[in-house]
Amino acid sequence: FVLDWLAACREPAFVFVITMEAHGPWRPGRLARDPAFQEKGGADTAMDVYLHHLGHTDALLGEMADGLSALPRPAALCAYGDHVGCLPGLHDPWDAGCTATDWVLWPEPGAGAGTTRSLRPEEIGDLLWDTAMRARS
Repeated sequence: FVLDWLAACREPAFVFVITMEAHGPWRPGRLARDPAFQEKGGADTAMDVYLHHLGHTDALLGEMADGLSALPRPAALCAYGDHVGCLPGLHDPWDAGCTATDWVLWPEPGAGAGTTRSLRPEEIGDLLWDTAMRARS
């Protein structure tokens, strides 16, 4: 839906989409009726459930990047979330690292391949805005 809408759009646009698929709670049995999960021999741990959903997120991001590349104008894709540190048993829940969030901005002009920057989640919006403004000029 988003790619079709952007392809038809004739003016600059900003689209913010939220997906909660990989969000917890990652309870045992959550995917008991999902054939794709069972075919892969998925165990029933929180990490297995999380990784199954993360695979869907990865596929979606690839589809979005391909679709945005095909547009006749500049486009950027920003994704963030997947608080792995909050999975049960992975970290102490009181550890500040539990709220760390991985993120990606594609493409970020001038960033180069493999550039890594540490940002707080609330700083990602500013980076996306700056990227959009550079693309307009």
